[in-house]
This record gives sequence, C-alpha cells and structure tokens, in this order.
Amino acid sequence: MLGASCVFGQNAPARDSLASDTTAQNPPVISFLIPAEGDVFYVPELHVVARLQGLTSGTLIVLDGFSIPKLPQIENNVLSLDLSGLSEGIHEIRVLYLDSGKIATTPPVHFFVRLPEPKRDTVKGKFSQYGKVTARAEWRGEDAASRIVKQSPLVGVETVPETDTTWPYDTLVVGKGEAPFSKNLNAGMEVAYNFKYGHWEGYLNGELNSDENRFRQPANRFSSGVSYGPWAYVNVGDVYPSYSSLILNGTRLRGGEAGTALVTGDSGTHWVYAKVTGGESRREIPAYVVETDDGNGGYSVDYVPGTYSQNLSAFRLGVGGGENFDLGLTVMKTSEADEDSLHELFNEYLDGPRPGENVVTGIDSRLGLWQGRIQLYGQWALSLFTRDRSLGAFNIDSTAQSFEPADYEDFIVLNPTTVGWEYLLGDSTGHSDRRGFVDANSAYDAGVSTSIPVGGFVFETDASYNHLGIDYHSEGNPSLGGNPGEGWNLQQRISVLENRLKFGTEVSNFTQDLGDYRQVARSFKGDIRISPGAYRPAFWVNGGVTVQFPRGNAPYDYSQDFHELNIGGQYKFVAGPGTMNFSSQYGYTYSRLIVESSDSSVAPDDYPAVTMHVTTSSVQYRFRDSNLQPRVSYTYSDNGVQKSVHKGTGGVQDAFFSKKLLTNLNFLMGQYPKSTTRNAVSFGQNLTITWRSGEKQTVRMSEKWSKYGNRITLILGGNYERFF
Repeated sequence: MLGASCVFGQNAPARDSLASDTTAQNPPVISFLIPAEGDVFYVPELHVVARLQGLTSGTLIVLDGFSIPKLPQIENNVLSLDLSGLSEGIHEIRVLYLDSGKIATTPPVHFFVRLPEPKRDTVKGKFSQYGKVTARAEWRGEDAASRIVKQSPLVGVETVPETDTTWPYDTLVVGKGEAPFSKNLNAGMEVAYNFKYGHWEGYLNGELNSDENRFRQPANRFSSGVSYGPWAYVNVGDVYPSYSSLILNGTRLRGGEAGTALVTGDSGTHWVYAKVTGGESRREIPAYVVETDDGNGGYSVDYVPGTYSQNLSAFRLGVGGGENFDLGLTVMKTSEADEDSLHELFNEYLDGPRPGENVVTGIDSRLGLWQGRIQLYGQWALSLFTRDRSLGAFNIDSTAQSFEPADYEDFIVLNPTTVGWEYLLGDSTGHSDRRGFVDANSAYDAGVSTSIPVGGFVFETDASYNHLGIDYHSEGNPSLGGNPGEGWNLQQRISVLENRLKFGTEVSNFTQDLGDYRQVARSFKGDIRISPGAYRPAFWVNGGVTVQFPRGNAPYDYSQDFHELNIGGQYKFVAGPGTMNFSSQYGYTYSRLIVESSDSSVAPDDYPAVTMHVTTSSVQYRFRDSNLQPRVSYTYSDNGVQKSVHKGTGGVQDAFFSKKLLTNLNFLMGQYPKSTTRNAVSFGQNLTITWRSGEKQTVRMSEKWSKYGNRITLILGGNYERFF
C-alpha cells in the first residue's frame, strides 16, 4: 500500500514540496467485481468485492435501499464485505462514498439469488465444447492516467560516515527503477475453454493484464480443472476455494484444489466428501520506492514495505453437502516465509509487517426440514494468529505456567505476538483462563430461515445470532476482523397476492467490542412494496432508524443517530406508438454525532446534524416497431450545509442493420459544490458502439469524456470477443 513516507538516514529522499494528494487530482472510481450485473447465486451468502481507485475510506454499502451497518474491509485498493441471509429474488447493491466533500453513489448492480440450485443432468456419450477469446484495451487522458512514474526495489543497506564526524549512519540502497507498461494504456486478454463428455467435464481459463508487475499481487490469472461427475475433481492454477465463510471464503490461491465424494443414494444428495487445497495465497513483494507525478510538474517519493510470501493449506471433511443436510469440519493453516534476512531488515526500517502464521479450525452445519422450507444453520471457528513467527516460540521457564509454548512449535509458533495468548498463561496457582481464550479467539453464528406458505400468504423469517472475538483472525477471510463483537438480527417478510404485495421488517442489536469499552448499535427497518404486475404502477416505501451509544469508560464517548426514508414508484404504460417507463424516488437521511469527553477540561468537537434530501426521476420511451429508446433523468440533492445540487442526463440507444449494430449515447450535465454558497458546472458524455458479426463475434468500442472544474478526462476503450 502506498502509505506514508518514511525517511532513513540523512540523505534519504523526502516528499517534494510540490506534491499534492492524488485523490484530489482524480475523482474516485468504484467498480464491482463480485457481484457483476445480472449474476445468479444459489446460496444465501455473498462475498462482495469491489475495486477502488482514488478512495481509501468513507464508504457505505447499500443493499436493497438499506445501509449495511457492518463496515467493509479496504486493503490494497480492494473493498470486501460478507453478506449473509440473502432472500431469494432480485437484489440491488451500490456504494455511497464521499467525493470532494459531498455524498456520491455508484451505479446500482443487480443480482439474483435462487434457492435451491437447480439439478443439472449429465448427458452421457456426447461431446460438447465451448470457448471464447476476449481482448480489451483502454486509453486514458493525462488527467485520468496513472501517476506512477517508476518503482525501484530496495537492494541493500550501506553504512556511510558523516562528513564532519566519524559517526556513521545507515542509508537504504535503491535499485534500478522500473517504469510501468504505460501510464495511459491499460490492456488485457482473456481465454476460456470448456468441454464435456459423458461424466467428464473440464475447463481452461487464462487472463493477461498490462498492469502486471512484481510490485503488486498478481494481476494475471490462469486456471484449469477436470471433474468426473459428482465423484471427483481437480483444479490447478488460480483457484478460489470456499469451505466456510468464517475460515476460507473465496480467497485467491495459486496452487491446486482436489475433492472427492462418495455418493450414498441414487438422488445424489447425500454423500461423504473431502476437499483439500494448497498453494501460495500471497506472493512476495520486495520493499520498494515509488515515484509519483502530482500532475503539476512536481513529484513525491514514498518508501513502501515489502510483503512476505504466504502459503495456505486447508482440508475439509463433510457429510451431506445438499440443501437438506450438510455437516463439515474445516482446518486451515497459513504461514509466511521468513528466510530472507534482507527482506526482514527493510521491513524493520519501514515499520512494515512481520512474517505471520495463522491456524484456524471450525465446524459448520445446515439442516433443511419440510422440503427445505425451514433451514437451520450454524458454524463455529477458533483461530490462533501469530504476528511475528520469526521470534520463535516464547519459552516459559516457570512451573507456575500451565503449558510450554515451545512444545507446540511444530504446529504453530506461540510467542508474545500471538493474539490472545495471555489467556493460556497460568497465574500463581497454575490456572489459566481457557474460556476467555476461546471467547476472544473464536467466531460463530447460528440461525434459522423459514419460508412457509399459509393460504395466500408466504411468511419468511430469518433469525440469527453472531459472535466475533476481538482476537479472531483468519487469513482465508481477513475482512472479518474489522468489526469484533456480538449481536442478533431478526427479519420478517410477508408476501401476499402472488408476491404482488410485500411487507418486511428488520430489527437488530450489535455490540462492538473495542477493547476498553463497547459500542452498541440498534436498528429498526421497514419495507413495503406493491407490484401489481405489468403495465400497472408499482410503489415502494422503506426506511429505518439506527442508534449507537457507548458502554464502558473511554476517553471519548460518542453517540450517533441515523435515520433514512425512501419513497419511490415505477409505471410502465402504453403511450402513442410505443411504451413509456417512468420511475421516481425520494430519499431522506438524517445523521447526528455527539462526542463526550471524560476530561472536563477538554471540550470535544461539536458536529452539527446533517440532513440529506435526494430526488431522482427518469423517463424512458421505447417505440413499438423500433429499437429506438430515448431517455432523460434528473436528480436534486440538498444536504443542508452546501448549496443544493442539480444533475441531469439524457441519452438514446438504437440498433441498426438487423440489430447487428447497437449504439448507446448519453449526455450529462450537473453541478458540484465549489464552496458552501457556490456551485460549479460539470459536463460529460459517453458513447458505446457494439457490432455483432454473427452469433460468435462481438466488437465493442467506447468513449467517455467529462469536464470537472479545470480537469478534463478522456477515456477510450475497445473490446473484442469471439466464441467458439
């Protein structure tokens, strides 16, 4: 991560005075990797992954119009968050963030949850294959280009004597600089191939990216695999094993995975299965120096600590695996190499990470009753995490202690950097707090999910309880460690008139463990949706109240209230030679933060309440015997602090040459706050042209232009896709 600058020795380069924050030079960009638009998932859990550019904090995930109180994990410009208890149907997710002091939002991404996964019958004796090749390229103008000029590895430390005395000092030796492939061009290529013959299935995937370099985690991807019915499979390359959401939940691994299952019934829903995986989950990155252009003729220099190579291995043994019953035991271990003494020395200078070690084990289960209408689930995991395994085992030379950490060195190194280790040390009587150790180093959740039809009603209930110990850590899902605590959540939904009318409520209580004290968050949310059917007006109303307050003694206590309300509707109707689709939504939010200090001599900061009003309306028209679709939209927002902001968009899409040529053109004009009393105007335009040559070949060209203050951004892109 390109964090703070560090200076070593008297001749270490310092940050240039002309440097400025690159985030202020480029608007934040957030793109969802998981889920993508239109994705379908067959489990009620989802691991959200989004790529960030020019943004490191101040984000809020919004799911189906409700904010998620759980904070996302942001690391290496990647946002991640685990969602659970998703109901069947369509969902909408987006991200709220701060852009130049005002709240902005990403375009919504829609995905589907279908439960249970449909069965797919194997076609015997028939060979089929499918594949595609995709090439893409994107050119960015100077205002949107990468600011990295070069990156140089640190290659050594030398002792240099002072010129006026004999006292020496150490300085870091910088190696040859490496410039990026291009500051303006980003290109890539993907190849995918799948085959099927009888019970045999296989795949081969590869991806090359122009931004691949040794100063980041791999951008290139390759993987292949083969399976024989439901009985066995082997995957090699970049694999994403998902064993348990608490332990190993889709972390990329460059290695391999294999599994086998013993089917015990003709239906194929009850079996004993085993999975094993191993490989490199994080490659070694050398400590380096990065030189960044600030866009105004100046530059900045940052020292970046290195990353240790991390190997991960995991094993899962289970019974069941279907929707009606599953019981599994998972064990995972990660260990980071510490053989390179120079690498460790650089990280000591740069206050970088130390080589860690992590062992996690857990059990999870699911039981379906009444044809799956009632689902009981639960999981528990216990972790040991050592932040610096290079220190070796912590030797205890005392009979008053209840165990000797050196005895466990072959399994995991236990030393003072092992989180929660102090619970295992005995007191003067030889007793240790094993219960405290389990509570601090474990995570668990349990719940029940029901969908019960009664007459013309469908009652859906989700009730869950979760606990995350303050010292629990899993390298297979590191985002879990950001919000330790425990709490419960209750959701009730009622559908009537064949899902045309839906009511929903949600009540939750969560106590966050902050060590010295705790922060309690309680929320209530409600939702009403009316969907009479095609060509009839649809309406929705949802809102919620969240309050936070402290428990315990802390230097500063804070309380926070957050209220939200959304009212909207949509109507599609016949109008003249086509159909009109009109939608509108009003959103209201209120937030208040109160900070109190235990020190009466210090006055805490005063934060005024913030009220936000946002109204969005859009109209789209589609001609009956044509593909022409013009559209316009308008957004009004007022946060009560700055001058209200207006934004408008207009666009049109059409198809030509028997729908082989598709065009989509949009114009944007809006305002952004230049001060609390003055707004400035921004402009934008984007064009996408898609040419479909037959059923197996597609060429897509895109262009995007925007003017924001004195900054003009131009992005040109191209994409070629061929199926075979």
